[in-house]
Amino acid sequence: MKDTSQQRPLAPAGSKKTKPSSRLEGSFDHADAKTVGGWAWDTSQPNMPIKVEIYEGAALLTTILAEEFREDLKSAGKGDGKHAFNYALALTLRDGQSHTISVRFAGSPTELPGSPKTLLFPKL
Repeated sequence: MKDTSQQRPLAPAGSKKTKPSSRLEGSFDHADAKTVGGWAWDTSQPNMPIKVEIYEGAALLTTILAEEFREDLKSAGKGDGKHAFNYALALTLRDGQSHTISVRFAGSPTELPGSPKTLLFPKL
């Protein structure tokens, strides 16, 4: 059966590469030379945090749990609101070059909406 429900304000359009599963929602909200962050959740398990994978190009940097609380997520009906993530990027990326950072739902080729982001990292 086709889902005809309206999209929620915090769930931007699907990934450029692969459309996310209808039960997975999220967003790659911000990236700078120091940190990346956003949110991810599974609508079928609204109060369970899920993992995301953060990549630089094709290299996996880390897999982290999206479990930080954000009031805006709770207010938008995203379970208990504990679905945000923030990750401090390695100093080695600050090499004066551009790097493409992407975030995926863990174990999936599906990127979060807003991904990838290409940034110029200032040299230390």
